[in-house]
Amino acid sequence: MIITECKKCNKLVWPNCKFCSICLEKTRKRDINNIGKIIEFSKKDKTIFCIGEFEQIRIIGTLQTNSNDILPNSRIKLHTKNLHEQLTYFFTLID
Repeated sequence: MIITECKKCNKLVWPNCKFCSICLEKTRKRDINNIGKIIEFSKKDKTIFCIGEFEQIRIIGTLQTNSNDILPNSRIKLHTKNLHEQLTYFFTLID
């Protein structure tokens, strides 16, 4: 996944923006590691909603799994898909 990072502060800027919210310098694009961990999760019917942490940013998405062994700090992989011209996020568990 591509995110923005401040050239001056070396801080990640999320959501992506052309300018840093701290020092107002221009940002640059860079790849982020798509392996992270579950911070929080909740279930509604068969859908599992999660907050995943990847490097320094947190992303909300759904967890696609058949496992019942879901715990905070479980390792996950970030995936994206375009749904009705809107980017959505989902995660899969890593053993």
